Amino acid sequence: ATICSVNSECFANANCENGFCVASLKRCSMDCSGHGKCVFVNSGSGLELSECYVGDSQCTALCRCDEDYLGSALCTMNSTELLKRKEIRNQLVSNLARLAENEYPDREAVGGWINSLSEVTQRQDELSSNASTAVIDLTKFILSQATIAD
Repeated sequence: ATICSVNSECFANANCENGFCVASLKRCSMDCSGHGKCVFVNSGSGLELSECYVGDSQCTALCRCDEDYLGSALCTMNSTELLKRKEIRNQLVSNLARLAENEYPDREAVGGWINSLSEVTQRQDELSSNASTAVIDLTKFILSQATIAD
């Protein structure tokens, strides 16, 4: 253990505590928005761990959300808000599919569909299982049209 008096005397991702450099624990993004608890899990097995240090690729810090905040990765939305977001994402995917089916598949259109699909799917926790299935179907359709556009 390295002796220290301030954090700057320690190696990267370590803090000076009680005169010794101590590796820092990983933290959850946004501290689970105050609606959950940060837990550490083994990246391979998913089993909960008592600690997980910065730089350790074998573990991850995840939010275990409070009961009404289940389903959102960072515990930012309650179940009602998340359901509304999922409905909106589902509608966006549906509208994009309709647009793709009715628009001529030239190079510019296909590029636009791909960019739009990328934007719509940025928040995976806001995609319902129906929307996820629709995304897969739309991706297959776009790929089939991309060969026509070449």
